[in-house]
Amino acid sequence: MIYIVIPVYNRKELTFQCLQHLAKQLYKNFTVIVVDDGSTDNTEDMIKQNFPETIILKGDGNLWWAGATNLGIKYVQQVSKNILEDYILTLNNDLIIENNYLTEFISLITLYPKSIIGSIALDINNKEHLLFSGLAWNKAIAKVTPIAAQKFNNSYANLKLYNKIIHTDLLPGRGVLIPLIAFNEVGLYDEKNFPQYVADEDFSVRAQKAGYKLLLHPNIYVLSHANETGTDFNNIKFNFSYLKHVFFSIKSPLNLKVRYKFAIKNTSLGILYFLIDTVRVFVFLLKKKLFTKK
Repeated sequence: MIYIVIPVYNRKELTFQCLQHLAKQLYKNFTVIVVDDGSTDNTEDMIKQNFPETIILKGDGNLWWAGATNLGIKYVQQVSKNILEDYILTLNNDLIIENNYLTEFISLITLYPKSIIGSIALDINNKEHLLFSGLAWNKAIAKVTPIAAQKFNNSYANLKLYNKIIHTDLLPGRGVLIPLIAFNEVGLYDEKNFPQYVADEDFSVRAQKAGYKLLLHPNIYVLSHANETGTDFNNIKFNFSYLKHVFFSIKSPLNLKVRYKFAIKNTSLGILYFLIDTVRVFVFLLKKKLFTKK
């Protein structure tokens, strides 16, 4: 059984599309769990009316991604009848999948039993544009290199020609199949330190320490929006309000408090790693500001 956990907050149109595509899956042994963290746009009513078989768990708006996902996982841990054979699939509601998506996962799990299998991400507006195919993480210089750009020139056609398993150092939570037993061995997502961003990467690090491989395959992909962070990096402003959001908002992937906690928790360099990482963040913003077309 695959339990699909989808945290949502409003955006019911996207949730509708996501659930609609899940309903068309060729592989049928799955249960969808939507964790509605305080939506105000009648998301719950829409789901009940159109997808009555979906399980809905409720939050009060303070769960964020990690807390909402954890709530779904805890529910599965209670209802699962076979913790050794069941799986959790973490999925975001703004993703589109093909009808063989779950089937492709099933074809790999027997070949790679102690593995966590993620999803390639393709541009929802241009399927040939490769957004994500793994990350190479150099802890010594605090550098994360996208494999999609480095190895495949952001081309899905190049990735399909490669047609092999890809090992990645980190995995985002959008479309990741995780053995249910792994949460007993690794723990849940760290919602205290990483409520919205980085909890998935932190889990990746802990999972590898527990002996799990992080894998991707060209046949397993999601269609994703190119700018999915909620922070506009195409319209950078070096003023107080914008930088306050970028560096301190819970909604920003560049939140310095979160990145500091990740450095201290997961790297031997600790504060030095954080300082190098912070410099990289500033350089990233400066380059985006200089080279983004007006």
